Amino acid sequence: LKYDLKAVELSLNTGDSINLPTNYNNVGNDYKNLKDFESALEYFYKSLDACKKDNIQMIALLNINIGDIYQKQQRYKEAIINFRNANKLYIQSGDLYGQALSYNFLAEYFLKTNIPDSAIYYAYNAYKIGENVGNITIQQQSTELLHKSYSLKSKQDSAYKYLLLHKSIN
Repeated sequence: LKYDLKAVELSLNTGDSINLPTNYNNVGNDYKNLKDFESALEYFYKSLDACKKDNIQMIALLNINIGDIYQKQQRYKEAIINFRNANKLYIQSGDLYGQALSYNFLAEYFLKTNIPDSAIYYAYNAYKIGENVGNITIQQQSTELLHKSYSLKSKQDSAYKYLLLHKSIN
């Protein structure tokens, strides 16, 4: 945290508008890891304000980060707005990894809000993208979400299938 705050200070003092959004985002992540969610939100929003409008990937990532904080705070209406914004931006930019990432966050949201059919839809789409681009992390996250979603629906055959798939990816 200390060094990331110094990086923000340096960016501000030198007029470095290129790295400032990333530096603010790093501080936000530091606070998130410390479970200081209000400070994390403060820095994620500062990063968003410092972003140039054409920096679509950074804006999408910040929407994911902000949505994640809101979800941790059980502020689900704010979370879904940010996750959907991120998803739209990732689709617009053609960023498949980002699209899969946002699908997994959407799946997690729907799982936490007890809407397993929607969770399955998003987790499955994330899994297929992860499979197509060879991203193991996305596949691991999505198969775990699929396992949990099918378990919630008491569809044990499907839950078991994705549990086995998840374990085979690990």
